[in-house]
Amino acid sequence: MSTPHTMNVYDRELDRLDDLVVGMGLYGISQLERAMLALKERDSAVAASVIAGDSREDTLELQIDDSAVRLIALRQPAASDLRHVVCAFKAAVHLERIGDYAVHVAKQSMALPSDVSAASLLSIARMGEQSLKMLRDTIRAYREKDLNLAVETWRSDEALDALRTDLLREIVKSMKDDPKTMDTGMHLMSIAKNLERVGDQATNICEFIFYRISGNHLSRHRQNSGSRDQEHTD
Repeated sequence: MSTPHTMNVYDRELDRLDDLVVGMGLYGISQLERAMLALKERDSAVAASVIAGDSREDTLELQIDDSAVRLIALRQPAASDLRHVVCAFKAAVHLERIGDYAVHVAKQSMALPSDVSAASLLSIARMGEQSLKMLRDTIRAYREKDLNLAVETWRSDEALDALRTDLLREIVKSMKDDPKTMDTGMHLMSIAKNLERVGDQATNICEFIFYRISGNHLSRHRQNSGSRDQEHTD
């Protein structure tokens, strides 16, 4: 049997793992916020800072990986503790990808021609706001172990998908009406694709939060209730 002292150390190690995940998530939020600012202001210096900051995201993922592997190897967690560690490990993978998408948005903001329409930028901004809301709520659900918020955020991906569909329709129409906007349209499509993928990664993390807390799979849970028919995969 483990002594109370040993259990306290173990609990602190689990808490430390969560702190790393939340820290990585908050940094990812900051990266995406600055990428959207670079796009809005057409600020190449801000965009460059987002690109340069990607290495920190990679370092945080490695720290989480090392902590998770150490806990599994030395503590041999079972049941809810094992789900706890797996959730952290998987969350780090998806957060790293979100960091990559923020970098892509920053790069596209530097490549985007100056003649982009105000309406298109407004539509992109709406997508950015929705993806940021999803990411913020995901990290809050993780930190607070909030199952209901995880489910709510998971469902909200449909709103982000709808925004992307509307934007793509707008871009395609613009390119048909004026072929000179083709280059601009392709850049906007790329930005929209990356923002939509941020939402996909957030929903993936929410699925693991749900699994960590309940021991059940969110996609299967929602399918059984008839609320959602398809699971996001990456």
